[in-house]
Amino acid sequence: MSDARPDAGGARAGSDPHEEAGAEIEAVAVVGMAGRFPGARTTEEFWDHLVAGRDCLEELDDTELLTAGVPASALAGPGYVRRAAALDGFAEFDAEFFGLPPSVAAAMDPQQRLFLESCWHALEDAGHDPAARDGAVGVFAAPSFSGYFGYNLLSHHDPRVLLGSGTSPALIHALTLTDPNFFATRVAHALDLRGPALTVQTACSGSLVAVHLACQSLLSGETDLALAGGMTVKVPHRAGYLHEPGSMMSADGFCRPFDAAANGTVFGSGGGVVALKRLSDALADGDRIRAVVRGTAVNNDGSLKMGFTAPSVEMQAAVIAEALAVAGLEPHEVGYVEAHGTGTVLGDPVETAALRQALDPAGDRTAPCLIGSAKGNIGHLEAASGVVGLIKAVLALEHRTLPATAHFTAPNPELGLGDGPFEVVAATRQWTGPGPLVAGVSSLGVGGTNAHVVLTEAPHAPPRRTPAPTPAAVPAAAPDAAPVLLVSARTPEALRDAARELAGAIGPDTDLMDVAHTLAGRRAFGFRAAVSARSPERAAALLRADRPAVRVAAAPPAPVLLLPGQGSPYPRMGEGLYRAGGVFRRELDRCAELFAAGTGRDPRDAVFRGDAADLLRTDLAQPALFCVEYALARTLESHGVRPAALAGHSVGEFAAACLAGVMELPDAVRLVAARGRLMHAAPAGTMLSVRTAPEQVLARLDGSGLELAAVNEPGACVVAGPPEQAAAFSALMTTEGFTVTALRTPHAFHTAAMDEAAERFAELAGRVPLSAPAVPLLSNVTGDWMTDAEATDPERWARQMRSTVRWSDCVRTLLTGTGPDGPGRALVETGPGRALASAARRVPGWSDAHLAVSAMRHPEERIDDGEALSRALGALWETGVEVDWSGTRHGRERRVPLPGYPFRRVRHWIDPAEPARPAGAGARAEVRERPRTAEQRAEVTPEGAGRGAAEVLAGIWAEVLGVASVRPDEDFFDLGGDSVLAARVCGRAQAFGLDLTPKDVFEHPTVSRLAVRVS
Repeated sequence: MSDARPDAGGARAGSDPHEEAGAEIEAVAVVGMAGRFPGARTTEEFWDHLVAGRDCLEELDDTELLTAGVPASALAGPGYVRRAAALDGFAEFDAEFFGLPPSVAAAMDPQQRLFLESCWHALEDAGHDPAARDGAVGVFAAPSFSGYFGYNLLSHHDPRVLLGSGTSPALIHALTLTDPNFFATRVAHALDLRGPALTVQTACSGSLVAVHLACQSLLSGETDLALAGGMTVKVPHRAGYLHEPGSMMSADGFCRPFDAAANGTVFGSGGGVVALKRLSDALADGDRIRAVVRGTAVNNDGSLKMGFTAPSVEMQAAVIAEALAVAGLEPHEVGYVEAHGTGTVLGDPVETAALRQALDPAGDRTAPCLIGSAKGNIGHLEAASGVVGLIKAVLALEHRTLPATAHFTAPNPELGLGDGPFEVVAATRQWTGPGPLVAGVSSLGVGGTNAHVVLTEAPHAPPRRTPAPTPAAVPAAAPDAAPVLLVSARTPEALRDAARELAGAIGPDTDLMDVAHTLAGRRAFGFRAAVSARSPERAAALLRADRPAVRVAAAPPAPVLLLPGQGSPYPRMGEGLYRAGGVFRRELDRCAELFAAGTGRDPRDAVFRGDAADLLRTDLAQPALFCVEYALARTLESHGVRPAALAGHSVGEFAAACLAGVMELPDAVRLVAARGRLMHAAPAGTMLSVRTAPEQVLARLDGSGLELAAVNEPGACVVAGPPEQAAAFSALMTTEGFTVTALRTPHAFHTAAMDEAAERFAELAGRVPLSAPAVPLLSNVTGDWMTDAEATDPERWARQMRSTVRWSDCVRTLLTGTGPDGPGRALVETGPGRALASAARRVPGWSDAHLAVSAMRHPEERIDDGEALSRALGALWETGVEVDWSGTRHGRERRVPLPGYPFRRVRHWIDPAEPARPAGAGARAEVRERPRTAEQRAEVTPEGAGRGAAEVLAGIWAEVLGVASVRPDEDFFDLGGDSVLAARVCGRAQAFGLDLTPKDVFEHPTVSRLAVRVS
């Protein structure tokens, strides 16, 4: 962070560093963390172990060690120590999640694999999906030596051949998967990160140097989000080590930082990642800031020491002083230092002397400075130790707690602590101070590269804003839109695990809006589940419920808005949405004010303060329905749901036409107001719903005085006419066994009773400018797509009020793929009730490719309008429809810690080759099923070498990719192939007389196509 100069000013004791940071010194926010630690798979488990002062190393017995490959001669020696800092699942990996074939996953260094998973979890913890970001995301990473390559992989080759023959495709392939040079770039490729990807190799200080470089990159503007950290996986893994007197390694397998009994360190496995952003960006984006990096520095000892591996007091002190100067802080403000603290005879005294020189330069410090080291709990994680110390310090700042230093009983006399201000944290304690807490983190590398980071606790979260006041026209108590919890995974099993883990993380006091906000920032995968609930208990129950998992289609269904007609309104429809404010209230108010200005009647009176009788009046019901439907459609649009087509039932067709651009909103309001007034003045009439096919109804209408008003689905029609005739017809149909229901309408719409109203309406419609639909629109009159000529014909809009509503035909047209957007449809009932969505499922052509949801509750449902809308949005998202969740935010949400992706880890591991032994010598036998080679496949084929090219190529592909079989139509690159593996395919193919080049594989990526090419 050298671009922030010491003389630029900064906070001093008693001030809030963050208040001054924004104006004078830009800082870096830690917004996400993840890792794998001895005895802990998460940072939360790691913190629990730290607070408990737990030793996470394991005792190993000789049987296990012999199985791991430790020579019996080593075990028999006096210096072999049977303890290890090991990781659970070190050989496991979710290769499918990262799109890697099994053969590549098995050959990849476990350090790369665990670091890759940790990077993904750190991004999730930060609430950021790189694919959704415009800025550059960088990776700065530090690995340790790859024992996997040297011990496991190389054992399957003669080194004199593999290495002595010079560079070869096989060697290049092995090195790209294990060599430290590719540690950071592997992450960048797997996660499609396009900022700098730098591997850092400064030995033990590597991962903290990576943090320093990440901060520099952020502050220079080179990156906008950075991942920094490291990972160590020792191979052989569950193995001890050889101790020699006078060496840096512990004689008894215990690491005792700063303790009088310290006798050396214990090297182990583990690591972590932090996600970093500029503090100003993190504050502006509402990120969960876990701590703030105020200053970093890196230097080298040079030759100011006894030897290459020895430490230097002067340069260690210098790097601390430089980091403090960059941070703009005074030495006495540092309250805790997470030290390198290896527990070695030389290292601890030198480090303590450097701390004293940097943090108490005049020897007059009175404020205490506490020191500790995580190495007592988990051992020395080599290149990853620095970032693990940083993660511990961040957690200590978050919890305002300093964990005990494991195995510490009394200070090493060589430290010279005496009665001075420095004190080792012997027991877990609360951490308080007169001002913001400040911590330092040191990491010191063999070879002399020293790194130090200065942290302060996160700024206070801004107070949550209160929602907008509710107008007096609506009752005061109002819920916001219900939160939608989004869960997704690459497999059905992982989706189930993710939902259950999320349910386990939800407690009685969980703020579901915070959870929803955090989940919305994560990547959406092919298998999805969306849960909408008001209470944590209900949300957890829904998440635990089993339900079938369906993959999102390659082409998600296109949204179509269905706008219902006059029989659907009910009192207080949409009241919850109106009360919550936002787009719905704004657009409804806009429509209502236009109606009020033209008619003197405010539709909001009928909707929110009226009763059912008001909504039976056509002149009131139609304007009220238009207002609600138009506002709801615009609300869906604000959530990113933009219709591919529109269809309205009866008066709903006017709202659909307005949304499609056929008429402007003021003109649509004038037409709907006139339509409702004219139809209200028509003679009284009755409308009957009859549950049977239209042919059955038409056969009985002759002489009845009734007409066919609507065909809503193949087995449901509406007839209408004068009340007396309607009563007689109802009795007749009931006697014949048909189900007949009188609709809540006072007139016989879509019959000859509307002729006079239609004639007068045509005159009014002729004075309104009409345009061709900008969005495909269905016609009630024809049941087909509305042509431009129809849309712009005033007579057609007049004829619509007396013509039969051919709704069933409209839906059939949608479902049969005759529209411009293909067969998959997501039908969204955009208005009160569920009649249209329900009827659509009974229309021929309905299939699993389609979806029907209602965006507003049924009047009998005991949920609020916000939850109904949220359920509809969640259902759309589950099918792959793009939803903009920012519209559900109120500015009060915060990102919160949640479980990360539940990787489906399986063993991907190449065991070391067994050494050749004479027959009968007691060699350990292991039966293991391996993919057959292409030659072995030929042996079991009757034709042998005379097989067809397709069969030969399928065998080669399966062998190279490490899969059981390959279908003729499977894409090589979809299976995880790449250019290196393509070259290996070509090399193997030559053994069968097939002449191929990698270019051929790229141009013909399936077995069937490639077989044609070689034939």
